[in-house]
Amino acid sequence: MKPYNPHESTARVLNWLLPKVKEVPYKVPLRWAFYRCVQEMGLAKDKYDNFGDWVTEARRRMYNGWMPDTLVDDTRPIYMRGFGYDSFEDWFKTMKDENPMYHKFANQDYLPMVGYEARAMHRQFDHYLKPLHIPLAPFGGDPGPPFKWAVAKKLNAMLRKFPEKSVVLLYFGDYEPIQKTGSRGKGIRIPLDALKEIRPYFHAHQRAWRPEEDVVDIEFVRCGLNPEHIEKYDIPENPDRPREYQWEALDDKDAKEVIMESIDKYWDSDALQEVEGEETEDQDDWKTILFLGREIFDSVMPREVA
Repeated sequence: MKPYNPHESTARVLNWLLPKVKEVPYKVPLRWAFYRCVQEMGLAKDKYDNFGDWVTEARRRMYNGWMPDTLVDDTRPIYMRGFGYDSFEDWFKTMKDENPMYHKFANQDYLPMVGYEARAMHRQFDHYLKPLHIPLAPFGGDPGPPFKWAVAKKLNAMLRKFPEKSVVLLYFGDYEPIQKTGSRGKGIRIPLDALKEIRPYFHAHQRAWRPEEDVVDIEFVRCGLNPEHIEKYDIPENPDRPREYQWEALDDKDAKEVIMESIDKYWDSDALQEVEGEETEDQDDWKTILFLGREIFDSVMPREVA
């Protein structure tokens, strides 16, 4: 394969971008990388296809530190199936490392779900919120009825298990205020339009299992981007749309701060640690049960150990 010899302006973009990609503690998609260049280098938004070609060639030919897996492709996952264990013995050995899994919402005051505007944001939110076990709902732009129905159904399942708690949808996305001219206001409209359907769907799910009670509503919180973040983090404007700001323009450390400060109001980390502590303590009992169970099993149906 011939070495990649990009044009000087293309090489400048690629060489500037690679350290930005590598400093983030999770894999990012092409769209995330593109918006970093739009916001910080002034790359025109109509250059997305060109940008994709540059980065594809850089990865394919492993140009100057770029590798085929430098970026992640969230739209083309590979689903591996058919693997297992070599024997009963191998499978049984893995069971001792399994912890009991208890409800993480049990000691919480709220039942939160985090929604975010773009699929390109998923890796970031999954990285920071997976340890907290908070449900995630990537909107992927303006979602259709099946997605909204699914969100309502998941929130209802949480409420049905813990009917005394408050349901909260925490939303993150671009800040695109509704203006008379020059803006579609999608960053503001997307979650609000979605709620117009999610709420009645949520109420319908509730009436199916408690028809005699008043329905509980969803508390909606727009966590960011908001005007205060633009000033605090000195976020640059979208170069193609004045007075509009993209989530991807946030440095990762600033994005983490916005995410975690917003979550902290609705998620008690100490309460979560109590549940996780119970899981760890009960693992000892689980290991004892497995040991005794294996002794009984071997006495009845001895197996040859490989």
